[in-house]
Amino acid sequence: LQLRVWELEHQVNDLLDYIAQLDQSVLKTEKPDDDQLPDDRQKLNLATYSLGIIGGHSSTRRGVIETLSTHFGLESWVEIPPLSEGSIKRNVLKGKIRRCDLIIIITGYMSHSLTHAVYSLKSSGALSGEVILLNCRGISGVVREVLDYVIKKSEEML
Repeated sequence: LQLRVWELEHQVNDLLDYIAQLDQSVLKTEKPDDDQLPDDRQKLNLATYSLGIIGGHSSTRRGVIETLSTHFGLESWVEIPPLSEGSIKRNVLKGKIRRCDLIIIITGYMSHSLTHAVYSLKSSGALSGEVILLNCRGISGVVREVLDYVIKKSEEML
């Protein structure tokens, strides 16, 4: 019975993610008009960033990467799917994300064990980048959070 409940929860999450994606203008491959983006987001260049994207639906991960690479110059990224799509050993996880500047965890599809593994690696000093737990759905929400992080970091460096 518990397995059936988990399966149904996963299906609900898939449907919610799909609905969120339908509502987002970022699904288009066109860059939003400059007047639709705040001034501080218009000129962002992520070419020097390395992004780790963990969890989320596969189409969300692909859409985020496509948007950030096409419109904001992201050149380096790593995808880690949720454990429901395949297992990953802690050492492999560490090897893939240890040099990422920013590691985002999309919570909608995450197991507690994978989230715990990432935070455990961070607390042990094995990860150089910042880990952010996102509680948003859809491509535009994730893209917005990444861009806001980059803006915040830029302002801190000034």
